[in-house]
Amino acid sequence: MCFRCGERIEDSTKFSIEHKEPWSKSSNPKEKFFDLENIAFSHTTCNYIANAAILSEEDVQQVRQLLSAGWSARSLGIEFGVSHKTILKIKHGKSWNPV
Repeated sequence: MCFRCGERIEDSTKFSIEHKEPWSKSSNPKEKFFDLENIAFSHTTCNYIANAAILSEEDVQQVRQLLSAGWSARSLGIEFGVSHKTILKIKHGKSWNPV
């Protein structure tokens, strides 16, 4: 069952593992990251939509600046608590275009 939409995940190619609560914004990120109670399964699309929603406009501007400075999408994903695919969509203008 998808943590985000509650629907059954039938296609293993559209399956992701995520944190229920963003660990990077926790008061104890290391503990939150490794907390198995904070792990959930979701459709990749549901995970993407949820991750895109947790970034503020300020976060997205900072992501763009750090990408320009040479940071990798994976490093930024870890830093901001989102997937590297979310960062790549920002980089390529497929998400957050107005910012």
